[in-house]
Amino acid sequence: RSTLFPYTTLFRSANAAAYLQHLCYMDDPVKAKTRQLGGIPPLVALLSHEIPEIHRNSCGALRNLSYGRQNDENKRAIKVAGGTNALVRLLRKTGDNEVKELVTGVLWNLSSCDDLKRTIIDEALLVIVNIVIIPHSGWDRAGAGGETHWSTVFRNASGILRNVSSAGDYGRKKLRECEGLVDSLIYLVRTAIER
Repeated sequence: RSTLFPYTTLFRSANAAAYLQHLCYMDDPVKAKTRQLGGIPPLVALLSHEIPEIHRNSCGALRNLSYGRQNDENKRAIKVAGGTNALVRLLRKTGDNEVKELVTGVLWNLSSCDDLKRTIIDEALLVIVNIVIIPHSGWDRAGAGGETHWSTVFRNASGILRNVSSAGDYGRKKLRECEGLVDSLIYLVRTAIER
């Protein structure tokens, strides 16, 4: 029984996160109440576990909690709880496409908050470019070129880039410094024109 206890607790937490995800959907007062009651740090903590179902549920809840301009306080609370770094770590290690969609969805929401644009640039930009943008664009450093993958993950990641590009000179400078980003975006545009 003692060896099952941690797993039982984790799955209960995952179920609670899934329920919270549904409660928060399009309900700003519930989103605010969740933050006020301290619900964001436990959701961020769940990102460090190894079980994809837990990742899906906690990311889904964080995505809904951070959706919308009026929820910038929740976005800041996710950052304060270490959420940006936890999301980036998860994006690096997961092979689950649904988890990648959810992680990039949360990061896209966070990147819409002016206070967090620099944090996203500093903590997430290189990973987003190297793990999502370049591979999904079809461009490769050897110049061979491949197929573009127009996925939800790619759409979310390009939304993040669009948001952080408005972070002034600092943001644009960091975007230009990302090796392969400009090349992959030009490849994308050319591919789209050809089609």
